[in-house]
Amino acid sequence: MSTYLYAPVVGDGTKEWDNVSINDLVELYVIVLARVIEGEDVQSGKEGVIFTAADRNSWKYLFQWTADAGVQLRNF
Repeated sequence: MSTYLYAPVVGDGTKEWDNVSINDLVELYVIVLARVIEGEDVQSGKEGVIFTAADRNSWKYLFQWTADAGVQLRNF
């Protein structure tokens, strides 16, 4: 009996997505909250938008990296 692994991707999987670690996101919340507590202006809406992104990756790359690690660890 064979087992096939399948990782779904949209299109060819090369579309890149932004990502951020939870630690970086927490740091952003701390900075914004400190500014609010200190009474500083934190722009929002049409005046300013805060984007969080630390890196970019494609799902195809992520799935390939996971598969390679699984093979190396002999889990796949």
